[in-house]
Order: sequence, then structure tokens, then C-alpha cells
Amino acid sequence: MNILIRNQRAPTLTLLTMAVSLALFGCSDNDNSLNDDDIDTPAATYEANIQRTQFGIPHITAKDYKGLGYGVGYAFAEDNICSLAHEIVVASGQSMLYLGDEGNMASDVFYTWYNSPERRSSFLAAQDPEVIDAVTGYAAGYRLSA
Repeated sequence: MNILIRNQRAPTLTLLTMAVSLALFGCSDNDNSLNDDDIDTPAATYEANIQRTQFGIPHITAKDYKGLGYGVGYAFAEDNICSLAHEIVVASGQSMLYLGDEGNMASDVFYTWYNSPERRSSFLAAQDPEVIDAVTGYAAGYRLSA
């Protein structure tokens, strides 16, 4: 799976950033957010098998990238919901609102500017279909476990 930014390969960590952005988009209260009619029912759309080792390490198998992203998002949220929620608040530019003294106004201004809907849409449109499916599945998996 390749992630392209202006015809250059980017680290896979970019996939996680995009997934967090999509999760934020789905949780947004503004008029640009998804409504209930836009959201697919995860059970009908995504299928993944999550098996954990005796040490709790998730092993995810799926028949497609949507299912794989769904399983990864679900398992990650199960294990790290607090740290992921913290990062979502920061990446949405709302740290001062929700984190109080731990918030950072400079990062809120930056992320509010950087994560504009236009920027997210153009970044997502430049990706391979497999990346889009994985990110969409990841956001759905996180949303279901939260």
C-alpha cells in the first residue's frame, strides 16, 4: 500500500493522521459533518477477524482493505482510547476547549488551519483506492469502539 503526496511516497504514519482526521470529521458538530444518512452500518459494510495472543497483541485478518482498516481502528481504540482521544482533540484544534491548562493555543491555531476540509479532501483524493478504503474502515472501527 502506497501513500502519495504530490506524487511522492510518504511514511505510513500519514495513514494514521488521515484516519484521525476522518474520525474527527465524523465527530464534528458543524454543518459539514456526516449525518446519520451518510454513515454506513459497520456490520453490513466492514468485516474483520481480530484474534489476540495470550499477551493481548491483536492479529487482524480481513478480506479487503476496508475490513483491515476497520479491525485495526477497532483494536487500536480498544487498547488506546484515551491517548487516541487526546490526539484527536489536539489534531482538531480544540485542546484549549477540552484540555484546559494542558491545551496549547498555538497548536490549536495551527491544526485548525492545517486540517481544513479542503486540505483533507484533496489529500484523500490523491490516495490509492486501497488507502482510502483502509482509512475509511479505520474511522468506522474507531467510531464503533468509542
